[in-house]
Amino acid sequence: MSTASPASAPATNRQATFRPFYVRLAGQGHPFIAQTGVAVLSGCFCMTPHFITTDTAAILRDLSWMVGVMTSAAMLLLYYATATLAKLITEVGERTPAQSRNRYLDPLHFWLSDAKFIAAGCFFGGLNCLMGHLFGVNYTDLGSKTSMFFAFFVVGFVCGMAAYGLIGVLDFTRGFVATEPRLDYREPDKCGGTSFYGDALVKFSVVNLVMGALISYYIVFAPWAHRTKPLVHCLMGIWIAFPFVVSLSHLLGPGAFVHSMLRNYKKREQRSLSVQIAHTRSRIAGQRNLSKELRDDLEYDLKLQAELYRMKTWPFSVASTAHVALALLGETVPACLEVLKLIKLVGEGKAT
Repeated sequence: MSTASPASAPATNRQATFRPFYVRLAGQGHPFIAQTGVAVLSGCFCMTPHFITTDTAAILRDLSWMVGVMTSAAMLLLYYATATLAKLITEVGERTPAQSRNRYLDPLHFWLSDAKFIAAGCFFGGLNCLMGHLFGVNYTDLGSKTSMFFAFFVVGFVCGMAAYGLIGVLDFTRGFVATEPRLDYREPDKCGGTSFYGDALVKFSVVNLVMGALISYYIVFAPWAHRTKPLVHCLMGIWIAFPFVVSLSHLLGPGAFVHSMLRNYKKREQRSLSVQIAHTRSRIAGQRNLSKELRDDLEYDLKLQAELYRMKTWPFSVASTAHVALALLGETVPACLEVLKLIKLVGEGKAT
């Protein structure tokens, strides 16, 4: 009598249990309402000390209110990305053998544990404070400066957790590919039935694009004290570019793993079909009277070969490709214009 292996049972049970601490923080109520509430409270938590210590007119003038908006937006987008990942785990589980699921679940839970999320958030929060210090905060009052850097830390913490998630997605995808999931070039999506994966990667990418647009706007238009310094100018460009690099990495990094899997699958199927077609043609050549059965077999195999030829080796459907193209156009063009304005402002500062 056979029994389930101890390795497969935990994988099945853990399949739908990706609930980081910030998801559990929202409780068990309606997800959208609870998570929106947490996002709004995060923004309030971020900016309340600053509103207490700083004149409201100054906050409106120097755009520091945007830090609270970015915190709430980042928290909402993080919830959206986490829900997308949880759905992806379920869909991957439906396409892989139960005994192989630890190959992608173990790396996911290793990299995206609560402790590592918090560590990544603290790292990026501290790095964001350092950038704020180098850019030059326009406050001389200790209370205003302290509250501003507290806000920088909070928004960096939330955005940092989202950026760090890329590592978990990369290793998750590597594990998914290692399970050798079921593929079929006849699937309607024309990419072996993996468009669901591409759709998830596009969503991860768009989340980072949206945050990239908000961050670039704030960096360009906030009245930084050290804006005209060449080093600060360079750091601003790096900090503006970072979320866009993360966004592109979500597409090309995990997408490359799936692309390699699809390309190898297509080559194997092409070799198999070519051998089969050649065998059928040799049988036809050896017959004086062409049988209908052999002719039908050849026509069927040729149709399969044509379908296989049309199969794409990237997991992105036409709709998802159009989605990310529009997002890139809508988010990166304004960001580039803002960077050009930053360069112009730096040039004007040097001229004076």
